[in-house]
Amino acid sequence: MRIEPVEVDIDGLLAWCRAEGRPADATARSTYAAHLLQQRHLGPDREQPGLRAKPSRGGKGPRAKGLSAKAQAVARVAETLYRDEQLPVEVITERLGISKSTLYRYLRYRDVAIGK
Repeated sequence: MRIEPVEVDIDGLLAWCRAEGRPADATARSTYAAHLLQQRHLGPDREQPGLRAKPSRGGKGPRAKGLSAKAQAVARVAETLYRDEQLPVEVITERLGISKSTLYRYLRYRDVAIGK
């Protein structure tokens, strides 16, 4: 971690807080300083999107809603195994390599009634 000094112009900070709809407090000041550092390192022509959208998974942006194609395929298999009522939940999760909570999330996604 490298420490860099950042001069914070109070008028710039207050304008940024108004634009972001934030109170002018210590948290806003440190977030604004981080924003200034990003601009310093990226350059003004390569500014990142607003700080509210927290990048996750290596800076790829917000997670998409729903399931990926791979997860949907696993969900279909999970539904089939669960509806057959031949295997206990523990065996289904073990065979599919997923947790019990993931199995139930997949079943809810497929609109499967859970329980008897």
